[in-house]
Amino acid sequence: MFSGSGTNGAAPSYSAYCASKIVLIKMCELLDAESADTSFFIIGPGIVRTKIHRQTLDAKARSGDNYRKVTDFLKSDKPGTSHDEIYACLKWCLEAGKAAVGGRNISLVHDEWRGGSSLAAALRIEDALYKLRRHGNDRIFPSPSK
Repeated sequence: MFSGSGTNGAAPSYSAYCASKIVLIKMCELLDAESADTSFFIIGPGIVRTKIHRQTLDAKARSGDNYRKVTDFLKSDKPGTSHDEIYACLKWCLEAGKAAVGGRNISLVHDEWRGGSSLAAALRIEDALYKLRRHGNDRIFPSPSK
């Protein structure tokens, strides 16, 4: 699956879009936990030149600052994320395996998955990395004793 912007911070005027991506991130985590033989993960590809930008351009008055961001990007020479990069990240996730990427949200642009990095090993060690949760709450506010 693919996640998108606004999942780690507010994206004004895009609440429905952001909420749907957050649901997908959590759904990957839940499905992965329920399935022993299938790996579910989600990739955040960064900005990709696709027709989705048409919605922002068509809703100029409601798009807020995103209208400027999209028009600047589309007018620029910046290619955005290519389909080849998306494929390479997808291939890395499949090769890293369920123990590393299962139930996780991998950022193609910001995470260190390229070039034989140690990311897969780190993900196998720390179960909460790149998952949708408030990691650390159990240490700050421990569960009541039974």
